[in-house]
Amino acid sequence: MQVFKDWFKRGEEPQAPPETGIVSSAPPVSANSPCLNLSIDALGRVFEVSGSLSDRLPIAISQVVPLEQLLHGQSRYLVTDLAAFVQQMLDLSFVTRDGGILHTRGWLKAEIQGWSLQAFEVGDFLARLHACEQRLQVFSQISAVAQTVRGTERVEFPRHIHDWLGAMAQALRLACVALALPDTLRGGWQVVGHYRDALTPVFWDDGQHLPRELQHYAGDQPVQWLRGDAGVAEWHAADSVWLVPYADYQGIRAWLLCSPYVAHQSMPELNTRDWLDLFAHIAAPLLQRLDEQHRKVHGERVDILQSLLGTGWWEYVPRSGVFLLAPCLTQRFGFSQDAAVTLADWLELLSPVDRDEFRIRLGDAELSGRAFEQVVRLRDADDALCWFRIHTRILNANGQRRIVGAVLDINDMKLKEVEADAATTRLKSLVASAPAVIYVNRYDDGVFVPVFCSDSCSALLGWTLDDFVQRSVADFIHPDDRDIYFAHTRTLLSQGVASCRYRLIDRDGRYHWLQDEAKLLRDERGIPIEAVGLCLDVTDAAQAAERVRESEERYRILVEDSPAIICRYRPDLTLVYANRPLAQYLGIRQENLPGTSLATYLSAQELTQFRERHRQMTPSEPVGTALVRMDLPGREHIWWVLSERGVFDEQGKLIEVQAVGRDDTELQKARQMLNQSAKMAVLGEMATGLAHEINQPLNVMRIALTNTLKGVENGSANPEYLKNKLGRIEQQITRAAKIINHMRIFGRRSEVEDDLFSPDEAIEGAMTLIREGELVRDIDLTLQLCGTPQVRGHADQLEQVIINLLVNAKDALISARDKHPELEPSILLRSHREDDKVIVQVQDNAGGIDPLLLDRVFDPFFTTKPVGKGTGLGLSVSYGLVNQMGGKLSVSNQQGGACFRIELPVVAGE
Repeated sequence: MQVFKDWFKRGEEPQAPPETGIVSSAPPVSANSPCLNLSIDALGRVFEVSGSLSDRLPIAISQVVPLEQLLHGQSRYLVTDLAAFVQQMLDLSFVTRDGGILHTRGWLKAEIQGWSLQAFEVGDFLARLHACEQRLQVFSQISAVAQTVRGTERVEFPRHIHDWLGAMAQALRLACVALALPDTLRGGWQVVGHYRDALTPVFWDDGQHLPRELQHYAGDQPVQWLRGDAGVAEWHAADSVWLVPYADYQGIRAWLLCSPYVAHQSMPELNTRDWLDLFAHIAAPLLQRLDEQHRKVHGERVDILQSLLGTGWWEYVPRSGVFLLAPCLTQRFGFSQDAAVTLADWLELLSPVDRDEFRIRLGDAELSGRAFEQVVRLRDADDALCWFRIHTRILNANGQRRIVGAVLDINDMKLKEVEADAATTRLKSLVASAPAVIYVNRYDDGVFVPVFCSDSCSALLGWTLDDFVQRSVADFIHPDDRDIYFAHTRTLLSQGVASCRYRLIDRDGRYHWLQDEAKLLRDERGIPIEAVGLCLDVTDAAQAAERVRESEERYRILVEDSPAIICRYRPDLTLVYANRPLAQYLGIRQENLPGTSLATYLSAQELTQFRERHRQMTPSEPVGTALVRMDLPGREHIWWVLSERGVFDEQGKLIEVQAVGRDDTELQKARQMLNQSAKMAVLGEMATGLAHEINQPLNVMRIALTNTLKGVENGSANPEYLKNKLGRIEQQITRAAKIINHMRIFGRRSEVEDDLFSPDEAIEGAMTLIREGELVRDIDLTLQLCGTPQVRGHADQLEQVIINLLVNAKDALISARDKHPELEPSILLRSHREDDKVIVQVQDNAGGIDPLLLDRVFDPFFTTKPVGKGTGLGLSVSYGLVNQMGGKLSVSNQQGGACFRIELPVVAGE
C-alpha cells in the first residue's frame, strides 16, 4: 500500500496527509504510458479513451459509452455522483473485452467539459495480496492442528491421525491425504492413517506397505508424481500424487501423500518451502509424541526386564563421586530415593572380600577408561549377602568419560552352580569308583575317534584314553565279539542309539563283560557330531546269567521228565505252560498247549469249584489243594490231586496259577470199589432180615389167595369180598416191590457228580431198609427230624453211613443186652441245624466206647467186634464218605452210650 502512496503523493503539497486519499493534481501522463485515461462528459458518458490499457476496454477510441456500462460490480457507485469523488483516490474495476476484470487505482479530476479519470492497473498487486492472505490463513489453520497434536498426551492410530489429516485436507483443499511412517518390522514405509472426502475413491489403506520407489525420492523437497512421466514408474492408482517429506538430523522421518493432487494448480499461493514448513508443523510434534510413547514403552519394558532378571543400570560420576542407580537397585539395597549414593555408601555394601578389588578396578576405569566385569557379594536391604555380577562400559562424549554398567542378580545361579560343582565332584568320585566307563567318541570322516573316557576306565580295566587313541578299540575286544561291536557301530549311525554286550580285555589279560549303551548326537543339519556312551561292567551278572541258564536247563529237563503234572494257567484256566505228562494226558502236542483252556475238560460243577478256589486265594494265603475230575474225550474220568499257588500283581489281583498235580485215578477207583463193597457188606448183613421181610408179604398173599379160592368154590365169595382180598394182595405186592426197589437203588454205584439233597431224605431212605428188616427188632428206635436244608454230596452215600452207624449201634446193644439182660436198648436218630451246618446224630445206650479206643475208631481194619463179625472198614469208609462231602464224622460217649455226630456244610443261600 505504501508503494501507491509514494507514487501518487503531490510534491508541491507535502503538507497533505497521504492517508486522506485526496489528490490535488496528477502527474502528466502521455498517451502511451501504462495507464488508462477516460474523458467523461457532464452526462457521465465516456467520449474519449487513451493510455496503454484502453485497448482492453470494450470501447472504441471515438465511441461514446456510458461510464456505468464499463464499470464492474460495486465500482458503479462512481456514476451516482461524480462530483463527490473529485480529488479522491479511487479503486475501480472495469469490464474487459474478453469478459475479464481490470483492477485499477486512480483519481477523478474536474474539467471544463466534465471530468477526466486517470487510473493505473493494480491487478497483480491484489492477486499477490490475496495469495498472501490465503497463505496466512493456511498457516494459521495448520498451526492450530499442530497445537492440537502438541496437546495430545497419547497418539492413537488411526483415530487421531484421521482427524488431523481431515483438518489439513480442509485447509489445503485436499481430496485424499495419507501419512506414511517407517515400517519398523518389514522396512520401507507404511500408511499409518488417511483421510478422504465422500466423493474421492479409496487410494490408501491403513497399514498399507508403500512401494520401494518411495525410498528413492530425495527428502529435501516435495515430489510431484504424474502418471505418464518419462522414466518414472507408475506405482499409484491416481493420476497424480504430491509427496511432501519431513526430514531432520535422522533423515526422512515421514511422508505426506496427497492424491490426486497437483500442487501448483490447487495451491499456487504456496511454494516448495511453504509445503515443507506446513508439514513440519504437524510432523515434528507428532513424531515427538510418538518418540515419547516409544521411550515410555521401552522404559516400561526395561523396568519389567530388570525386575524379572533382578538387574538394573548404574552410573558412576567421577567428578562428584556419586552413584546413580536404577530405582529397582535403590529399593533392593535399601537406599533412599531422595538421597545421593556416594562411593563410600556403595563400598559399604560390598563384602570385605570383594571391596578392594572393586575399588581398584573402578579407579582404573576412571583413569584409563578400562572396562571391567566382576562377580561380587552385595548386602541387600534384608542384610543378606547375595551374589551379583557387575558389568561396566566406558562412554566418551564431548570430551567427558562416563562409567556406566549393569548389576545382575546371579544369587540363584551361583548357589546352583555351587550345588552343581559339588554334585559334579561327587559324580566324578562315584564314576571313578563305579564299575562303569563314560566315554565320548568324535565322529570324523566315517569313524569314531575316542576323545574322552572317565577315570574309572583306568581303575576298571587298567587302560587310559591314550591307549584307545593309539590302538583301535576293536583290538581290545574278544575275537568272538568283534562282529557284535561292528554291528553296534553301524546301528548307532543308522538309528542314533545302540546297545550291545561284548567282552573286553583288561591290562592283566582278563576279559570283562561290558554292557555298552551309546547315543549319537547330531548338529542342526543332521550330520553326526559325536557319540556319548556308558560301558557298565556286567561280568558278574553275565556269569550269574550263564549259571542261571544252566540251572534253568537242568530244571527244565527235570520238569519235562517229571511224572508229575506241572503247569501254569491264567485265572480263566488258559494254559501258559504245561509239561510233557499233561500233554500226554490231553492228547495234544506240547508246543500247542499254550492257549488251550482247561475249562473244556471240566464239568460245570468242577469249573465252578475251580473259580471258587481262585476267588478265595489271597496274597497272604495263595496256596490250595484240590481233587479235580477231568473229562477227557474218549476216556473214562480221571482224577488229579492239584496243589495250586496263586501269583498276584501289586494290587493283589490274581494273574496266574502255578499247579503241580498227580494222577489219583486208581486211588479214586479203589475208593469207589471200597465204598461199594462196604455198601454191599451192609446189604449182606441185612439180607436175612430183608429176606424175612419179603417173605412175610408172600405168606400174606398166599393165605389171601387160598381163602379167595375157597370162597369162590363154595360160592360165598361175593364181589365185595373179592375186592377186599385183592386189595390186600396188592398192598403186600407194593410193600415187597418198595423194599426190593430201594435195595436196588441203594446197591447201585454212586454217581460221579455231586448233587443237592436234604439229609432228612437220606435218613428216610435208611429207615426204609431198617424198619423193614430185623435190625431194630426189640430195639426202641426214636427218629427226630427238623426239615434240614440242602447240602452237596451223594444221598445214597449218606444213607450208607447212617445204616452203617445204625447197624453198629444194633450190634453194640445186642452185646450189651447179653451182658445186662435188664437193659432196654434204644437208639436216637435226629437231625438239626447249627449255624451253617446240618447235624445228624446217632445215639445209643450200649455203654459207649472205651476212651482209650476213641481215637482209633475210624482207622482202617480196626474193630471192636468179635473175630468174624466185622471187617474194620465200615467206620473208616463212612469217615471218608462224610469227608468227601466237605463234612466231618466224630464220636463221643454221652448218656451211657456212644454218640456219632455227622456235620455237613449247608449250601450257600439255604
